[in-house]
Amino acid sequence: MCANETQSERSELERRFCENLNRIMEIKDFSQADLARCVGVTTAATAQWSTGLRVPRMNTIEQIANCLSIKVSELFAEQLEEEYYYNDRTKAIARDAHNHPHLAVMFDAIRDVDPEDLDAVHQLLKRMKKHERHEDYDGIDEADPDR
Repeated sequence: MCANETQSERSELERRFCENLNRIMEIKDFSQADLARCVGVTTAATAQWSTGLRVPRMNTIEQIANCLSIKVSELFAEQLEEEYYYNDRTKAIARDAHNHPHLAVMFDAIRDVDPEDLDAVHQLLKRMKKHERHEDYDGIDEADPDR
């Protein structure tokens, strides 16, 4: 324990690590065995981390974050940012629509929408914007990022 760190502060960090690790593994659909394989430890080690019996060393925590594609700080955050979209492809389509200057205001989606449905809405909104700007939207060029 660090000189300036009390036992209760350390316990709070350990609790956050355990809770956040479990939540992130759930979001990322990672089992303890998956994490063990990725980090190169035993499933007994991941079980101890998941139940709060132990907290790994910093170099292992960095490996865990790398395996889960997150920042180390997320493992110790007071409150996790909830993953809005359950599907990575849906998230990418939504991000593209949100970042589009003409669609961002119009775009909203529920988190469990199928990527194909979201993409169809995205394409429809793009066509509507083209029509609104009095552009020909028949025979849209697939390479056009504003389609």
